[in-house]
Amino acid sequence: DAIESYLRLMNISPNNENILLNHAISFFKQQDFKLAFDTLKEIIEKFPTNAMAYHYAGVTANLMANFEEAKSLLTKALELKPSLADMVANGKYAHYKKDYDEELLQTCPNCKTSVFKAVNIINQSANSFSFNIINPLRIWAQCKNCDLVFANPQPDEQALTRYSFELYYYYNNLIESDVEKLLLENNAYNERLNFIDNLVEKGKALDIGSDYGIFLSVAKTRGWDISGIEENPLKCEKIKKVYELDVKNSNLKNFKTTENFNLITLWENIEKYHDFNDTFKKIYKLLKKGGLFAFSFHGNDTYITKTLTSNHPLWSYPNYLYFFSTSLLKEQLEKVGFKVINIQVVGRKYLSNVEFYCKK
Repeated sequence: DAIESYLRLMNISPNNENILLNHAISFFKQQDFKLAFDTLKEIIEKFPTNAMAYHYAGVTANLMANFEEAKSLLTKALELKPSLADMVANGKYAHYKKDYDEELLQTCPNCKTSVFKAVNIINQSANSFSFNIINPLRIWAQCKNCDLVFANPQPDEQALTRYSFELYYYYNNLIESDVEKLLLENNAYNERLNFIDNLVEKGKALDIGSDYGIFLSVAKTRGWDISGIEENPLKCEKIKKVYELDVKNSNLKNFKTTENFNLITLWENIEKYHDFNDTFKKIYKLLKKGGLFAFSFHGNDTYITKTLTSNHPLWSYPNYLYFFSTSLLKEQLEKVGFKVINIQVVGRKYLSNVEFYCKK
């Protein structure tokens, strides 16, 4: 097997860094993390500038829930090899730097207590772009009081806005040509509206974070008087050009209107809002009495518990700030005044959407 092959190679070239590193990685792939970690530490001692040894040692330390060491090792790897800030493109779009526009939180964003612990530390650029805007070293913490899982530190709002622009430039042509993705989203939104149409009377609707306008288009064809808000002006222009729909270039915080709505939607976006409780409060004010608020987010309770201390891609989305449990969100929504009438988990067990449907 691989381990025996590397042992033979090590007898021939005992000081070859690549052979020693691949030997350690073979233990890692067989999930013998203790042996992999010990072997990687020996390589680091022998070759103290081997960035990949530090990286894999950090990944392994995280899997063993040794978070302080994971942070130290992953940071050292980035310092030794700054292109590890962009592992997916081998340093094409980013290099590690000391300072990022981010805030280290001293209290839980939800319950404001100061008792929380690290639960996952990763180099998120192994799965996602950071574009020299978002710190590739992502530290996830969990509040011991309310169980909210949150990124700490968190990129500030301006950094997230700049990041969304870079994503747009990178993915725009790919998304437009991805017919399968467009069909899947179209079908998903039709299914959601089939459910929504039985819960609330059709009328004025507002979609927050309209992205490329697919939901706006589907809702319009089904008879909704729908408008949207989208923070990225380039996406707004595209929505107006392609779908001839009313979409305002704004975020929810700065959005002003005298209208109230029968329906407000927020699809796969709530985990990107710094002040999610303030978001719920503003949406509540914008709804008509008896109006419906429908939203969704990635990951569910099973996903969170099963994939902590992992490098699963969902933990690596640079603009994600939170992972929510259904009970926490239900409690916060009810505090605002919503009545949660339905919660659905849609999709695969460990990579799914949770959909909330709430009435004012």
